[in-house]
Amino acid sequence: AALKLTVTLNQDALKQAFSAIVARHESLRTCFIGGDDGEPIQVLQEADTFDIPFTDLSTLTIGIREAEIAEVIAKEAVSAFDLSQDLMLRARLLKVS
Repeated sequence: AALKLTVTLNQDALKQAFSAIVARHESLRTCFIGGDDGEPIQVLQEADTFDIPFTDLSTLTIGIREAEIAEVIAKEAVSAFDLSQDLMLRARLLKVS
């Protein structure tokens, strides 16, 4: 899902909030690796700091900015989670103004 925020955003507070959610909910940190018998084994990752990639598009012209936003959303929408290593939650920040 995509959210458009029209307020000043405290990126550090947002990162801390996501990190707290990931730390609290083990299911978001659960990975599955192949065991010796070929059956998947559930592995719990450490509750490290949650990373939120940030891209500043505010200096681009409106047309180019809108195209970049659409491209990022399209890529994120089809980007699969690697169940053997990825957290089951991701976020991305785009600054548009």
